[in-house]
Amino acid sequence: MEQLPPEYIVSTKTTCHRPPRLHYCISVTSHQLYDYAVKNHLMPEQYIRDRSHLYCGMDEAVNELEQLSGAMLSLEAPGWSAEDSWLVARYTNYNYSYHMKTGPPDDDVFALIRRELATTATPKWYRVT
Repeated sequence: MEQLPPEYIVSTKTTCHRPPRLHYCISVTSHQLYDYAVKNHLMPEQYIRDRSHLYCGMDEAVNELEQLSGAMLSLEAPGWSAEDSWLVARYTNYNYSYHMKTGPPDDDVFALIRRELATTATPKWYRVT
């Protein structure tokens, strides 16, 4: 796991400073998520034929990965303007300590995501919008 710099760790709700919110994520494309949703029949048939429902498919794919992994996941937009790049987030620096104590290990969660989406991306800390 990539280490979070200590100045970004939020240890209590009454922290004096407000560091930027960072997410521990794996980067994926919109097409990887949408194709996963189509392949696994996660969307109604009429949505599959209409690419305007791309985000719906992406969201359904993340929900399915969340169910399979047993971990809380979210779909995040990156803080840069990379076309087709999205982030499947595991947690933030604000709830980092909670997730270290509960839920499945990160290695297992991200291994499942990489396998299901057929990607080789590695998880990193990202600042999102």
